[in-house]
Amino acid sequence: MSVTTLELVEIVPYVWDCVLGQSVDPVAIELDWGDHKHLCAVISISGQWTGDVVLESSVEVARAAASRMFSTPEEDLAFDEVQDALAELANVIGGNIKSLVPGPSHLGLPSVTSGSHFDHRYSFAAQLCEASFAARGAGFRVSVWEKIERDTGAPPIPAPR
Repeated sequence: MSVTTLELVEIVPYVWDCVLGQSVDPVAIELDWGDHKHLCAVISISGQWTGDVVLESSVEVARAAASRMFSTPEEDLAFDEVQDALAELANVIGGNIKSLVPGPSHLGLPSVTSGSHFDHRYSFAAQLCEASFAARGAGFRVSVWEKIERDTGAPPIPAPR
């Protein structure tokens, strides 16, 4: 069983509405932030199924989300609050994705990075799906990556006694 783009297109607007009381729309465009700073939140799922849920967002979308989440005007937000809001959105989206994959599994802690020109390389992982969305005229993207088991040909390492 794997996660599909159709499921992302159902989950993400639902989470955005439940957490922020804001609607978002799926868009069929390739998001490219170029030289502009953006944020990337990653949360891992481990267990019978192992992979990552990645939420990439423009700073504008993340700042607006934090403003709604913390009931604070955008201009009064500290940047760590913006990162915390994006981490929490990734956490809720990740929890919904976790319910779709074979279990038992565990949700890790989200991590958030910011910058420009991200070069995502997930070693030994395959992208299962991706969907882009628009909120307040700016964009964000959610993707799901599944870990690929790699057979090295080496004998298994025995567990410590």
